[in-house]
Amino acid sequence: MNDFEETVKKALAKNGYEVLNKGWPDLLAFKDTPEKGLALFIECKQGSDQLSPEQEKLHRILKRLGIPVYTLRPETLKEFKQKGTALLDERSLCKLREDARVVSCQLDVLKWELESKAAQIKALEGRLDSMLVLLERQKPDDPPSASAQ
Repeated sequence: MNDFEETVKKALAKNGYEVLNKGWPDLLAFKDTPEKGLALFIECKQGSDQLSPEQEKLHRILKRLGIPVYTLRPETLKEFKQKGTALLDERSLCKLREDARVVSCQLDVLKWELESKAAQIKALEGRLDSMLVLLERQKPDDPPSASAQ
């Protein structure tokens, strides 16, 4: 990592981000579709090769984000080739996950707006209480008589 990349990584870390630059899958496959397209990552392993801890972590993150990740070996390639339509089903699953994330973000915004409105109401209640106290102080001791009206 060069100095600039290290500076960016530190700035992101200060803002709560975990920055990963190791463990990325070997291939990113993208298929253009009428909607948005289909992206998937593929890790190629042969023989006794296993996923590193960094790769396992990154695979979990990508899957959590709704991005399919596959670990392929020569012996699983045939099965993978037969999944052509299943990958489109995976796209539908990814779409549902994306929709759920959007709804979750919208709920977060609504929660923030509700908390903001509640704070505004509390502030207005405080101002109203102060105004009532002032009105009570300015109130004449004797109510106006009926003859004065």
